[in-house]
Amino acid sequence: MTTTQRPIRLTSGDAVLASIPTLVGFTPADSLVIITLAGRRVGMVLRVDLPAAGEETSEVAAHAAQIIDQQGEALTAVVVVIGEDTRADVTGAVTEALALVRVGVVQALHTPAITAGMPWQCLCGCGHAGILDDPAVSVVALTAAVSTGQVSYGSREALAAELDSRIDSVTAQRRAQMIDALDGEGVEAGVAILKLREQVLSGRGDQLDDDVLVGIGAALLTQARRDALVEWTAENTEPGLMRAVWRQLVQQLPGQARAYAATLCGLAALLEGDGATANLALDLAGQVHPGLRLTELAARIASCGIDPITLREILRDTAR
Repeated sequence: MTTTQRPIRLTSGDAVLASIPTLVGFTPADSLVIITLAGRRVGMVLRVDLPAAGEETSEVAAHAAQIIDQQGEALTAVVVVIGEDTRADVTGAVTEALALVRVGVVQALHTPAITAGMPWQCLCGCGHAGILDDPAVSVVALTAAVSTGQVSYGSREALAAELDSRIDSVTAQRRAQMIDALDGEGVEAGVAILKLREQVLSGRGDQLDDDVLVGIGAALLTQARRDALVEWTAENTEPGLMRAVWRQLVQQLPGQARAYAATLCGLAALLEGDGATANLALDLAGQVHPGLRLTELAARIASCGIDPITLREILRDTAR
């Protein structure tokens, strides 16, 4: 389940549908999307694969309602079904589950796919329907691109590919050996952290050399240095910056260091309200090196749907 939070205003059914790729981070297919609203302002957005009919639908609806209830504020919701069928069982189960936590469904929408030219309809009996414009040129997408540099991906797979390794096996083995040979609490790792910060803040974060990469890799394997990097991630509030930094390190580091980089990428994404990237990064971290406590903690945070402001405060307080 993907949870996302972004400060965006929506005004109509077609605007809601066109905003979904930006809100989720990619263009979902065969999905249930629940958009929570405080007035007309978007709160949490949840996406999950369309469940099979029956007990699974009830379980998904109940889990979504539980996450939304943890937000602790008065909300309403828009329910969107993306797929060939309108799935009245899904909208019904979600509406009932949300009602139990005092969240009213103000609109239910359906479209076969979020693509320009696709038909959409409201499932509330109001008769509202239409044809989708290109989501890529929606007000929400353009606003996000201008204000944060955010782009949405054509599919979940395309987004996941951004976290693929960019180094060959020989380079990975060499860097792993260099990381193992380096003291993560020593001077070289400390210098690497300082260089990383300087290059990132000067706009040269995409020009990291082997010394910096290896030094950061070693630092990630030590508790004190890792905690400092978590704190730095929480302290930096420039939109998209830390997510991009850690994504690059996921692409360039091997082994356990890569898993920690993916975990910090996940935390950086959560601080941006980007649940899609967060879940993919944390899943990757668990695959690369299972059992890391920081990864497990971050995954629990992601599943709870803690809002970015609260999460930033928690990470700052913990670091202190």
